Amino acid sequence: ILVKASETQEVFIKNLFDQFYSTYINDVFAEQRRITKITAYLPLKIIYNLKMNDRVSIGSQEYIINSLKTNLTNGKSDIELLNVVS
Repeated sequence: ILVKASETQEVFIKNLFDQFYSTYINDVFAEQRRITKITAYLPLKIIYNLKMNDRVSIGSQEYIINSLKTNLTNGKSDIELLNVVS
C-alpha cells in the first residue's frame, strides 16, 4: 500500500520487511537482549523433543533456545539461551 505524505514524498506502510522481518530484527537488536551459555547433562528423551523456538525456565527467568550442541557419547549439552524480552 502506498500512502502519499506530500506532493514530492511517498511512504510505503505495508512492505515485505514490515510484514515479515521487522519484529524479528527489532527483537534481535533489543538493548535488553542477553545471551546466556550453560552446560547441562540432558537425557535423550528431552533432547529429541526440544525445538529451537522452545522456551525454558531456569529459576524465575525464561529463555528461548538459540543453539544446542550435544555430545551423544556422554550426554553433555552446550546450550546458548536468549532471555525473553517483553
